Amino acid sequence: MILLDGTSSSGKSTIAELFKTLDYYHIANDHYSQVMVNHIVYNNIKNEYVDMPTVRRIEQAKLMVDESKKHNKVIFDSIYQLITKFIDRDKLFIIIVYAPLNDLIRNIISRQMTSPRGLFVFNQYSKKYVKTDDISKSIDTVNRQKFVEILKTMKYEFKSENDLVDFANKIFKELGIEDDNDHHIKLRDEFAYDYILNTTNKSKEEIFAELKQQIQ
Repeated sequence: MILLDGTSSSGKSTIAELFKTLDYYHIANDHYSQVMVNHIVYNNIKNEYVDMPTVRRIEQAKLMVDESKKHNKVIFDSIYQLITKFIDRDKLFIIIVYAPLNDLIRNIISRQMTSPRGLFVFNQYSKKYVKTDDISKSIDTVNRQKFVEILKTMKYEFKSENDLVDFANKIFKELGIEDDNDHHIKLRDEFAYDYILNTTNKSKEEIFAELKQQIQ
C-alpha cells in the first residue's frame, strides 16, 4: 500500500491516476463526503468534549482503511497521516508530495471552475513544512516577498493589499520566517515518510518514472 501525503493542489490526485495504470486502487479523502462521515460520527459519539475536526478525520481514515481491505494494491491520497493508526507501518510506503508555492497557486487558479480550492492550502503548507538551517534537509528555498507577489495573482481572495500582506506574514511566521530573506525549508519532524517527491520543474512523465523506480 502507498500513501501520497501532501497539501491540497500539490498534484497527489494526478499522480494517483498514473498509478491506476499499475493496477493500484485509488482511495482519497475526497471520496467520503462530510454527510457520510457525520452520519457515522453522530450515530456513535458520546456526549462529551472532543476535538470534532479530528474525530471526523479519524472516522474518514477508518473508512479509507476498510475500503483498502477489498483490494490487492492500494494508493491512498490524503493530506493527513491518520491511516497509519490503523495499518502496520511496514505495510505502507509513504510518499510526501511537495509542490513549490508558485505551483500551488497555479494549480489553485486552474481548478477554480472544476474543483475550487482556497487559501487553506497555504495553511496546510505551513503546518507541514518549517524553516531549517540544515541544507542537507532542505526541500526548497522560499522568500516571503516573492510569496506576496505571486499571491497578487489571487487578489480576489483578499479584501485589500494589507489583508494579503498580513496573510503572507502569518503563513511565513508559521514556517518560522519573519523577514524577506531566502530561507530553506524542510518537512516537519512529526511526519513519517519513506520518500519525498519534489515535483518542482518536473513533467508528469518524469514524476511517474521517478516514483516507479522507488516502488520497485
